[in-house]
Amino acid sequence: MKKISLLAVLLLAFISISQAATVSLPLTKSLPKAVLVPKSTLPHTASQPLDLALFSLSKSGIIIPDNAQNNIACAQSPNGKILVVWAKKTLDNKHVGEAMFFTENMEFIKSVYYTFPSDYYQIGRNVVLGLSNNTFLIAYSDINTHNAKYVILQENGTPLFEPITFSDAVVDSVTLTPLPGNETVLLSYQKYSDISANGEYQILDLTGNKISGPITFNAKGLATGLKPIVSNGLLNYYFGCGFSRSKTIDLFGNVIRDDTTFWHKANKAYQPILLSNNNSLVLSIDEHYTPMSFMLDQQGTRLSGPTQFLPDALFDLSAVKLNSGHVFLLYSTTGGMLKQQSYFTLLDENGQPIKELKSIGDEFKVASDRVAYTILNNRKALIVYGGIIREPNESQVTGYKIFNIE
Repeated sequence: MKKISLLAVLLLAFISISQAATVSLPLTKSLPKAVLVPKSTLPHTASQPLDLALFSLSKSGIIIPDNAQNNIACAQSPNGKILVVWAKKTLDNKHVGEAMFFTENMEFIKSVYYTFPSDYYQIGRNVVLGLSNNTFLIAYSDINTHNAKYVILQENGTPLFEPITFSDAVVDSVTLTPLPGNETVLLSYQKYSDISANGEYQILDLTGNKISGPITFNAKGLATGLKPIVSNGLLNYYFGCGFSRSKTIDLFGNVIRDDTTFWHKANKAYQPILLSNNNSLVLSIDEHYTPMSFMLDQQGTRLSGPTQFLPDALFDLSAVKLNSGHVFLLYSTTGGMLKQQSYFTLLDENGQPIKELKSIGDEFKVASDRVAYTILNNRKALIVYGGIIREPNESQVTGYKIFNIE
């Protein structure tokens, strides 16, 4: 433990030195600007007394009136600006990643591309995080080049550098997690090829410099999940790899607690929530697409579960703990693209719904790769979605809704 403490001190010193010496990376090429300007819409506000069991709509609008974008992600910076990213096909049939900037009231500011145009589809898994210096970190898997990259956009839309490759192989389960102090970011992902599969992470500073990594924390095969809890300077990973496992390591990859199996099957879409008593609520989906929750102690021992916490069969889910201690949950039901629908709800610390199961698309079908959310600085939830209707006539739209959630 003395060795670990000394290493922690050295890491903090290295981070401070690197931040003091860092300069913006030069651009060798300029990414082209997009020209799409969405239609503006008037806000829709509730006109009746609030029902605490229901969600109330604060504002909604249409971003693109005739197309349902996919691989959507969104985030907000501390100064209020909102970034929405997705995969796009341009008018001249080029494939790009597009980033749209909005004010905190979802008033359109500008649109830029964060990838160079390609003749082939390129954006796979797409995540974005608003950083403490009011820039945005975007990480994505590149289907065209079979690797993964990240880029940082300044609040004026200018990239700090060309996209940097952080994995030379295909990735999945990509997550971005701020580390204590909000001066560094944990980039976690599942890296796999034809012959191997590893769970890895890297630590980046606010200008995209790599502080450490890649560090392998699971080399036992293809895993699902990989979203960590960061607590007391340690990383707690929850994932499916043969079994449902949890593991605790430090920032240097030193194993504090090796794999602990808390369920005899490998579920998927693990979403761990650190509770006020330092236990963990782990939400997941089993092999029958049933949403199941587990309660684990700090040693990874199962205290309860699996407990079914929703009535529907799910394809995917994502959850985040709110300041109140409640858990905001977004999920998509199973079925093909035109049968999937996305909902959200609020859970208590036991993983049980305490509000309605609210549909996002209403008249539209919203598949899991066509919806994203972020909790705004004002504690409301912004949901961006691409909706599709095929009957009675084809109709598509990309829009947003802002809900009062508590």
